[in-house]
Amino acid sequence: MNSTLSGNGPDGAPYGLYLYDVQSTAVISNAVLTYWIIGNQTATWATNSGHSTCWSSPVRGTPTIKADGFVYTPYVFTYTCSIDPASVSADGRLRLGGFHVTATFTQPSDRCNNVTYWTQRSITIDQDGVGSQPAVDLTFERRNGTLGPYTGNRAPQARSASGSDGVSTADTAVSVAAS
Repeated sequence: MNSTLSGNGPDGAPYGLYLYDVQSTAVISNAVLTYWIIGNQTATWATNSGHSTCWSSPVRGTPTIKADGFVYTPYVFTYTCSIDPASVSADGRLRLGGFHVTATFTQPSDRCNNVTYWTQRSITIDQDGVGSQPAVDLTFERRNGTLGPYTGNRAPQARSASGSDGVSTADTAVSVAAS
C-alpha cells in the first residue's frame, strides 16, 4: 500500500493522504487506516521508503464478516502526529504523512490465491473547533484486489466531495491511493 506515489489517480486528483475544504479553526483527530485482508491470517508488515513515522505499527483486530459476506482480518494503523489545519498547501490540501507498507502473509487453504482487501479510512473533524458544530466522524471504505470493487447493496455511496479513489466521504474528503 503506497500513498507516496507522484502524479494523479484515475479521477485526476493527486495521490496521497490528504484532507481538503478544511477550516483553519478545525480540530482534526483520530486519523486511522484499516486494511481488511480476506481470510483469517496474521500478516507481517514492513515499512518502505516514504513511510511516515506518524503512522503506528499495525494492530491486528478480530476477523469479521464484511458487507460482501466474506471473513476479513483487520490491521489498524493510527496517525499519531498532530494534524494542524493551518498547514494547508497551495493546492488547498492538508496532507498527512506518507503511508507506504508491504504486507506478507499466507492465506488459509480456503482463500488460496485470493488477495481481496478493503481499505477503510476514518477521521474525526470538528470544522469550527470549540464552536457550536459537533465533531463528525467520517469513515469511507472500498474493496479492491482479486474480487474487484464491491458493488452490492451495502456498497459506499457518493455524498458530496470526491476523493482520489473516486468515491466521497462527506463534507470533508479523506483521500488515499493504495497500490
